[in-house]
Amino acid sequence: MKNLIQKISFLAVLVLFSGVLSAQNGITRVSGKVVFEGKRALAGTLVKIKKTNISAICNAAGEYSMQVPAGLFTLLFNYQNIRNFEYELDIQPFNSYVLNVDFAPYYTDDYIVRMQESGSGEEIKASTAELEIFSQVQGELLFDGMGLPAGEISLKSSTKKVSSNAEGKFEIALKKGKNILIFSFNGFQSFEQVLDIQLDKSYYLKVQFAPPYRKDYIEKLKKEGRASEIKQASCQIIIK
Repeated sequence: MKNLIQKISFLAVLVLFSGVLSAQNGITRVSGKVVFEGKRALAGTLVKIKKTNISAICNAAGEYSMQVPAGLFTLLFNYQNIRNFEYELDIQPFNSYVLNVDFAPYYTDDYIVRMQESGSGEEIKASTAELEIFSQVQGELLFDGMGLPAGEISLKSSTKKVSSNAEGKFEIALKKGKNILIFSFNGFQSFEQVLDIQLDKSYYLKVQFAPPYRKDYIEKLKKEGRASEIKQASCQIIIK
């Protein structure tokens, strides 16, 4: 059992480290869901980056995910060779993308012509796409210059959370605008950092945890006029 737990822990760290390494190498993630008229998941839909060999197949829930390099690309969504949809996406290496596609019914050419001639052309539905862009914020949790593994990074007022890997490194996807991150370690240290995300910039956070002082020790230092010796947790934000 102990060996099994060690193997699982190693694999979890490896997956997180691979994600961080990919982002550092200019590779990011494009994912999403493909449905029909907002309801039925279209399993088996081919999602392909045109003029590359990058592609993915939607699973039973209509979901897909793939690693894509930075650049301007056209994504092709093809369902059973009867429905096609294209979307141009300018991919930045420090962002991740969620692109959901809603396929419209399949219309034959003669049906479209009849609808247009009868003045009912507005009833012909078009396939649509909804894009969400996230900043892939990276960073590290530190104590006395050493990486802290298994620390927790969570988004306030959200269920989103990630853990630091064996080297203390982490990566979390955040939306544009004000985000409040909560950094905690072993449940006894926790502090917050406000981060105003702009999607045209990259972010790296160096989070330094303070020693876990006891309350009586803090009071003792204050009474002795040595409050300046009490180290505070801090977060250095590196923006590029």
